Amino acid sequence: AIGSVLFGLQSSADAAFGLRPSELDIQIVENIETKEASAQISGTIAPLAGRPVLKVNGADVPVDSFGKFTVNVTGLLFGENIFTFVATNELGQRVARFVKVTRRAPTAVPAPAVSEGRRLALILANSDYGRRNWSNVVSASRDAEEMKKVLRDLGFEIFQVSQNLDKVAMGRVVAAFRLAVEKEPKPTTILLYYSGHGTMIANRNYLVPIGAKNPLEFEREPLKEQDIMARAEYVPVQDVFDTLRGAGRASLLVLDACRDDVTVKSARSSYTKGADQTTPAFGKHYVASGGGGGVFYATEGGNVALQGQPGELSPFTKIFIRHLRRNLTDILEVMEATIPEAETDTGRRPWFEGDITILRKIRLRQR
Repeated sequence: AIGSVLFGLQSSADAAFGLRPSELDIQIVENIETKEASAQISGTIAPLAGRPVLKVNGADVPVDSFGKFTVNVTGLLFGENIFTFVATNELGQRVARFVKVTRRAPTAVPAPAVSEGRRLALILANSDYGRRNWSNVVSASRDAEEMKKVLRDLGFEIFQVSQNLDKVAMGRVVAAFRLAVEKEPKPTTILLYYSGHGTMIANRNYLVPIGAKNPLEFEREPLKEQDIMARAEYVPVQDVFDTLRGAGRASLLVLDACRDDVTVKSARSSYTKGADQTTPAFGKHYVASGGGGGVFYATEGGNVALQGQPGELSPFTKIFIRHLRRNLTDILEVMEATIPEAETDTGRRPWFEGDITILRKIRLRQR
């Protein structure tokens, strides 16, 4: 594993956690690349006054008498894997760092051949969470309706617009969408759009269905148990992608949702798409199952997405739709226009994981 060392710098993680600069610091490699499924992350906590303790993705990590620590991470997915390091001490100081471990595919996954066929879209939006465990996402319903209009104008057939689904209902509608696609006589381009709450736990991205528990309810569990409980409560993005992808077909998920691990956060605005509680955007990234399409996230791993004010679209979706309506030829051009504008306007950098080459196959208009 290789990386560049950033010593003694206040990273953007501090701002994300609402932390003020303090003497406490985590000196660590913040960007690591590897071809292996595992990596070793080492660093130092300084100073040692106040008996600092360290958690990585919510799990305790031993720190020796010199402030040094080593973490062995395994099961890395292709693409970016985000780990959150949080150090605290008895003096009330707290500091956080995000470490991105990027697992590179040994060889590029070839894009499957995609012939002309129908284009189908499934639109999902979860807004009415009931405020018990998750705040309501006031812009999700409007996001869904506007996305339906623009995709229909572009020639997509809207399979369904489904809102306020629990986990079982989300699984059923995605499965029904796949069955509809498989009945097509020609390879079909498919697009799934989602607006609602999302989270990242134990380095996996999830969509949050209606009625799901807040991850803070199991934040004290070991990392392995957190992963198991998260899969029971939420909808894994990887599972959705694996369900929809297929040979000879281009599949794209567009997810306007958070990608942060809320179990290590201390505060959050009510206008983010994450749980309640009192980098280049294109690279050779592959979701675990490889080619056939990919996932376009509203934000990079470890960060929150913003929802809109009541009656308005969310910032990411508003920008994405604006570029869909421009005279652009394919979805890659739309994404390339969306990323810098969204980063400037929202402070969040949209991120794509998957097979970049196939994005040119998702045509919006003829040249």
